[in-house]
This record gives sequence, C-alpha cells and structure tokens, in this order.
Amino acid sequence: MFSTNPEVIKAYEDQVYTDVRGTEWQKGLDGWFDRSDPKMIHLMYHHTFVEMVENENPEGEKTPWEDFRVSQYEPERMEKMAPILDRIPERWGKYIPLPGWDKLLLDLDAKLSELDPDYIICQAKEKFGGLRFYTEKSDHFRETGSAEDSDYFDDLIHETEEMSYRICEGCGSRGKSRSGGWIKVLCDTHAEQSQKI
Repeated sequence: MFSTNPEVIKAYEDQVYTDVRGTEWQKGLDGWFDRSDPKMIHLMYHHTFVEMVENENPEGEKTPWEDFRVSQYEPERMEKMAPILDRIPERWGKYIPLPGWDKLLLDLDAKLSELDPDYIICQAKEKFGGLRFYTEKSDHFRETGSAEDSDYFDDLIHETEEMSYRICEGCGSRGKSRSGGWIKVLCDTHAEQSQKI
C-alpha cells in the first residue's frame, strides 16, 4: 500500500493527522486511531486512511522537497527495497524512511536475516532525526537461538540506529541534525530544500 500524495507521506512521517472535521488521528500498528477516544477503539485501517487523506488533499504544485519525498516511492526503489518491505506485514503500512538510509537498512537486514531468516519488521522510520527499527523475532529464533545471538541481534539494530545520526536521510552522504519545527539528519543540500516547504 503506497501513496505519492505529499499529505499522506507527511502523515506517515509524523504519525499524526488532523482531518477536515478536526478529528486527530494517531498511527498504530493496525491502522489509525481517533485520539479523542480514550479507549482507542475507533480504528481506521491503513487503506481507508490513505483514501481519506488523498480525497481531502488533491495533489497540487509541489515544492522541491515535496517532489523529493514523493519520489521515494518510485518503482525502481520499491524493487530494490523489497527485502525490507516484504518483512513488513501489509496491515501495518509499508512505509520506510527516505532513500538516504536505504544502504543502512539493507545492510542491517542482511546481517539480521543470517541470525533469524524469518524475523518481522514492525516499523522502520525516522524519529527525532534518527532511525527507529522495530522488529519481532521469529518463534523459532526465540526458542532455539542462544542468548548471545539474541543480544547480538539487538546490538546490530542499536549500532545501525546510532549510525543514522551521521547520515543524510535524503541522499546518504554525511549529514548532521537539523531542526525547524522538526528534527532530521540532512546534508546541506537537502537541508536547504527542506526549508522551502
């Protein structure tokens, strides 16, 4: 499930969205929840949420940064990132960070899959400028893997997340933390483009 609509992409990056009626939605694993509902029982599944946001926000003229964000879902990249996307259950929404972290993700997946070929990716996203990579180990690995292997699995994720704070999420070159109502690790070029939103 993908969308090139800038508002859909922004909603999945921010994990929150306010619709035209003023309802605030919070992203969860299975879909989007109405934040005004204290019991969090009003769930909108991902495909329905994407359709709603697209209907509320017809695509118009985009800034260079928005064009770049949209380009991350081009078919060539989706094919390259299939090892990552295939591990994310469909119901959770197959959204990933910007292309600058592709090599980090693919290298990490190659190492993790040697330890646990059947692990699941719950989320791969940017948060507070850094990579967050949430996984679920397979039953087989939890039952038969050693404590050392399990710790090594977790250490590989932590090391990769730490590396992301020095790599531009836009292009993969050296970056640094930038802020402006948000925090992202960007190179000078992508930092300049992001200011044009």
